[in-house]
Amino acid sequence: MTDIIKFLWRNAPPMKWFLVFLALVAGLSRDFVMFIIYDAAADIGTDSFYSFWLPIFVLALLLSVGSSFAYRVFVRIVVTRVANTIRQRLVRNLLRSHSQFLLIRGHGPMYQIMTTDVTIVSNFSGTILDTLPSIVFLVIALPQIYVMSPMAAVFGLVVMLGGIYAYYYQRKAVEQGANNIRLLEIKYFEHISDLINGFAELKLNAKRRDDFDDHVDETMEKQRDARIFVETRYSLGDVCVQLLKFSLFGAVLFAIPFTEGHGTTRVLQLITILLFCIGPFESIISQYPTLVGSKIAFKRTEELDHALRQYEEVVPMHTEKLAFEDSIKISQAVAHYESADANSFSLGPVDFELKRGEAVFVAGPNGSGKTTFLNVIAGLHEPDEGELLVDGKLLTANEMVSYRSLFASVLFKFHLFGVLYGLKGLPRDDVLAVLKQVGLEGITDISEDAFTRMNLSSGQRRRLGLAVALLEGRDILLLDEFISDQDPERRKWFFEELIPLLKEAGKTLVFTTHNLQWEASCDRLITFSDGMIVSERHFVDGVEVDAEPEPKTEAGGR
Repeated sequence: MTDIIKFLWRNAPPMKWFLVFLALVAGLSRDFVMFIIYDAAADIGTDSFYSFWLPIFVLALLLSVGSSFAYRVFVRIVVTRVANTIRQRLVRNLLRSHSQFLLIRGHGPMYQIMTTDVTIVSNFSGTILDTLPSIVFLVIALPQIYVMSPMAAVFGLVVMLGGIYAYYYQRKAVEQGANNIRLLEIKYFEHISDLINGFAELKLNAKRRDDFDDHVDETMEKQRDARIFVETRYSLGDVCVQLLKFSLFGAVLFAIPFTEGHGTTRVLQLITILLFCIGPFESIISQYPTLVGSKIAFKRTEELDHALRQYEEVVPMHTEKLAFEDSIKISQAVAHYESADANSFSLGPVDFELKRGEAVFVAGPNGSGKTTFLNVIAGLHEPDEGELLVDGKLLTANEMVSYRSLFASVLFKFHLFGVLYGLKGLPRDDVLAVLKQVGLEGITDISEDAFTRMNLSSGQRRRLGLAVALLEGRDILLLDEFISDQDPERRKWFFEELIPLLKEAGKTLVFTTHNLQWEASCDRLITFSDGMIVSERHFVDGVEVDAEPEPKTEAGGR
């Protein structure tokens, strides 16, 4: 509980102190109204009842309502800002994180944390703040009950402790049930992702579709049963509290006159104060289910926040531009690929040097390490062992952001943004010229820094990704199986026109492929197998040579 409060307090805006002040005013104004009713009840039938107590009551009521309204408005403002603060920090730190972070965590759990869990935690700040005036009220009101009737105070204390115990008794069972609900929600998110991404495959195979539907139904039924169990336990606690509450009123009405000899007026005054107290107490104790759900969401959110924050200072978002004049070299690089589904892959050790202005083709069977190799070269997957050098200079962690800015890419599993992020303000004619170059003229257009059409075929989407990469104007272009879904005409254009054009412009190209029909278009062809480079071939002007040409030496040199 204290951990959640500290976390929320740390993420709350500066107005939190003003909110505490409003909570005190709102809580004390309720006490003021209660005491006025208590004192006015003793003056019923006197001259001051209407001339004095009624105006005072109206003023106290207006103060209570006004302060409560202002408090609730500021609570919503604070809750919204807390949620935005947490989400913005998680997003920013996720952008700074290691490229394998999402692979290890899995998309379903990450989506759950950054949407549902953050909302639950931030809403809990509203729950705490909503109960703060009630706590202030009870701190003032409960001693008044003891002054009026020690026996009634004892009865009230028994009821409150009993209510707290009723919820505490079922705590473990409820927490386990709430955790099961969360796990099932993550599973449901993954089902929806499968449904959207595999819609065509489900439509084509009725048996697969039926099995998938049954699997979703099974998940939803388990979630339903878990929710019913949790709600049943919550309801049991509510029933116990209601029983204790009405027992309290019965004890005050029947036992207090007998044990303490109080008359009708004092009994009614006691019941009035108890009625004032029961509402705030119930509002506090009824938040226990919210606390249970918030604790689970908080643990996940705090753990993710802590895991991501370590990258905030280690990897700055902006550094000076890194020069690339001659070569990029990886030496004895070893990289381990891990994912949430426990699959793993190791690349290396690999020695490789990429020279400026050359076109390197990377071949090999599926799973041989081609894509992991591209990620290592681009700095998306920093090697676990080995060195990465630019123009002979060893890179430091603080230079990785600038290093990655050398690359533009269309990876095999790429995401196409509809907005030209990072390229806003480009002249429309420049964008249209590149769209024409990749064969998308008239198919999509640009308007207000966004593409007008995104529902394209897979080959068109990949060419649109290439257009964005070309517009970025980076020194190095990485393409992963780019021609796999292109027609023969586009493949011919790529090898016979685009590659020579890029080399003429001084660009460097690394291209993975299974199709070796156009191998003579490259300067080097390297082949991977089981995470290792097993062969390297060299080409000069389309003709294969035995080895890379040796540097020329003066006569008589060795």
